[in-house]
Amino acid sequence: MSRVRLFAGAGLFGLVHWLHAQEAIHEVRWSREQFAFPQLSAPSLIEVPASEFSGFFFPYYLYIPKNLSRSKPVRVLIEPNNTGQATDDFEIHRASAKRYATIGDIRRLADRLQSPLLVPVFPRPRSQWKIYTHYLDRDTLLVKDGPLARIDLQLLSMIRHARQLLGDAGIETRTKVFMHGFSASAGFVNRFATIHPESVRAIAAGGINALPMYPLETYQGVKLPFPLGIADLKLLTGADFDARAYGQVAQYLYMGYLDRNDTFPFDDAWDDEERGLIAKLFGKEMMPDRWERAQQIVAMLKIPIQTVTYNGVAHRTLVELAGMWDDVFSFFKVNDAGEGLTRIIPQEYPFVPFHALQEAHVNKMYWKGDPDLPARYAKLPDQYTFVIRIQDWMTGQDYQQLQTFVEKAGFEFDLTAEGRDAIPIDRKASCGTVSSGDGTFQGFYICLNGALADRIVPGVGYSLRPKRASQEYFWTVLPSVVLRRPDDKAVHQ
Repeated sequence: MSRVRLFAGAGLFGLVHWLHAQEAIHEVRWSREQFAFPQLSAPSLIEVPASEFSGFFFPYYLYIPKNLSRSKPVRVLIEPNNTGQATDDFEIHRASAKRYATIGDIRRLADRLQSPLLVPVFPRPRSQWKIYTHYLDRDTLLVKDGPLARIDLQLLSMIRHARQLLGDAGIETRTKVFMHGFSASAGFVNRFATIHPESVRAIAAGGINALPMYPLETYQGVKLPFPLGIADLKLLTGADFDARAYGQVAQYLYMGYLDRNDTFPFDDAWDDEERGLIAKLFGKEMMPDRWERAQQIVAMLKIPIQTVTYNGVAHRTLVELAGMWDDVFSFFKVNDAGEGLTRIIPQEYPFVPFHALQEAHVNKMYWKGDPDLPARYAKLPDQYTFVIRIQDWMTGQDYQQLQTFVEKAGFEFDLTAEGRDAIPIDRKASCGTVSSGDGTFQGFYICLNGALADRIVPGVGYSLRPKRASQEYFWTVLPSVVLRRPDDKAVHQ
């Protein structure tokens, strides 16, 4: 999605402890002219630059676990990169992909599976924001020329290249790959496996927006175009849907019961026509309505998909809930050999009912640069003017509850000060949320244009007056809360 999402990951201490316990990764850069394959006695990372000759316009990372087998074929694991934002700074995408390949849960999964891990570095350009590459959306598949053309085929070329590289080092790989993705990249792997089932053995896709791609041309008499279905797949790709190969791909699709991170409202993910079809056929509300419908359709079609709902989980694979990653590992292990689907018994967590945040108590406002602003939770957006902090937090849910609250309660305020004209703050000024993830700090970034920000007089105390948009969901500003812009001259003295 295009909005800012900033929060602190749970279990950070455990992750840091794990990182310190690992051996250093041996990093090398591949080139056709000169390349020495790293020794397998230590975990290694190979950065492979873009190679138009080999069929891909962007680099990829190949992580190789320690002591990878040379005695039996291994299966390559694919994790599509998902930067979480649209940006024209390619280095941001590169750094994000490298993190996937070197730290965190997906690298640990590769170690456990003893699978080489391939992470492509596909950009998600802000200048072409409708092309949601990390989601493999319709606009992405419609790109016919230039570096972004058919990145699904580019990924196939990367896989062939990586398998050849490994083969030259005496590491035999299986023809079909494993794929994992979460959030946008969950949609990517699910769609990729439907377009290219002959190349995929199994996928695990979490937080999939309750909208898997269905192997159907029509549903309830209505045509299902890509990425909802396969009605126009040949028109877009030039190839027929391979139903037989699709029936051999094992899929593990999982959602958290508390997940409310829905792409439905956002124009980079769906256009109005697609949203109309989703609302009509599958449900406007992601959880639980659309997810229940998805499970019903999968059961009706008897396709090789296991759907799982994790209680007490929002839009995250929490480090503390290691059982979720155990489930993903187990699913890949039992579906390594053979064809079709072998189900697993997933981890069960205590049920936590979903409650929407109904009242937000504003207990602090911070001007940009305020030393009391706990910036450690996230990198502050450069364009922010001030931060509205609230004290309310629904335990067991993630930062998405803040966005949901705004959609219900509205985001309309006046900044007022005695003897001064009121300054309107509306939804356009909201430029993201910030959360510690545990209720100790959460709030909203406000980004004002220069003219509006200049109307806030330095040294004057401003109060925040919400304009109530709902009787059920509303803002309450504590009486002591004042926004005070510092005097620029005083700051620089």
